[in-house]
Amino acid sequence: MKLKKGLSLLSVLKSPPAQTIIKIVLIAGIIGVFWQIINLTKNVSEIKNKQRDIEALETELSWFNTSEFKRIDALVRDLQRGVDWLQTERAKETVSPPAKPEQSAVEIKKDLPIDPKTGWQIYHSKYFGLEMQLPKNFVFNSFSQSGGPGQDMVYKSISFIDSQDKEKITKIIINKPIPETGYELWSPIKKEQITLDSVVVRKTYMTPDDSSVKNNFILFNWNFEDYQNSGQITITFPTTSAKKYEPLFEQILSTFKLIN
Repeated sequence: MKLKKGLSLLSVLKSPPAQTIIKIVLIAGIIGVFWQIINLTKNVSEIKNKQRDIEALETELSWFNTSEFKRIDALVRDLQRGVDWLQTERAKETVSPPAKPEQSAVEIKKDLPIDPKTGWQIYHSKYFGLEMQLPKNFVFNSFSQSGGPGQDMVYKSISFIDSQDKEKITKIIINKPIPETGYELWSPIKKEQITLDSVVVRKTYMTPDDSSVKNNFILFNWNFEDYQNSGQITITFPTTSAKKYEPLFEQILSTFKLIN
């Protein structure tokens, strides 16, 4: 009975349909193996490519151990230290307090000594490098200073106002060095130049160009050819009071002297 079943199965397998199925199964198996081989080959190729990439990267990274890299790295570090130092110095300049002016320039708010002969106040300042006398009615008005550490020039200014001038125009101003601007609305009408203690001084009378401007200036400059060491005394007064203040300024300048 078993023999008959075996012969029957064999005859079925030998039949054309069975043979076709067997061939299909075998072909499918061969194709599966073929694709496995292809994938394995691709994986091997990818591994080799990655190995080449790793070798190239190792070659590039090896440059960081060369003396050339170390030299460049040291240079970059030096530059960074230089930048850090510069930033620190600039920060110091930013937070540094302004240079303190000499006490004789600031404490002018206190009473000045009086000359017993003239009855005028004596203003003596090493800060501005001068001595002069002022009528008692000229009182301290303001002090200013600009520039300082890290800048080429320090600009100093002090002013005295005539307490008797109801228009509050009349002032005497001391500047060091000579201001470069501030008289754009005035024109010189007269200049006088003399030598005082071997120093050339110049006096310039200024009147307004614009009818809306109501004050005149007289500028008294010294060392004007040596700007850093130059200085200026200015009087400004109502245009209508020229006859009063021009002679007064002459009298003030007669007490002027430079000091070291």
